[in-house]
Amino acid sequence: SKDCASCHRLGDSPATAPSQQQGTDLSNAAARYDFDGVLAYLTDPTKFDPNAPMKPSTLSPPELRAVTSYIFSVR
Repeated sequence: SKDCASCHRLGDSPATAPSQQQGTDLSNAAARYDFDGVLAYLTDPTKFDPNAPMKPSTLSPPELRAVTSYIFSVR
C-alpha cells in the first residue's frame, strides 16, 4: 500500500519525484474540487475511471472522511 505522497504533492510535503508523480497536485484542493466528489473518488477511483492507477481504499468511512478533510485543509 502506498501513501498519498507516493504519487501526489500536498502542500509542503516532500516533493514526489517527477518520474513517479502520477496524481494531481492536491495542494489547495478546496478551491478546485468538491468535498463529496473527492470523498467518493478516494473511496473507489475505479468507479470514475476503470483504469485508474489508484485502487479502491481499504480505509473505513470515518478514516476516508478524515483524509479528505486533511486534503481540504492544506493550502
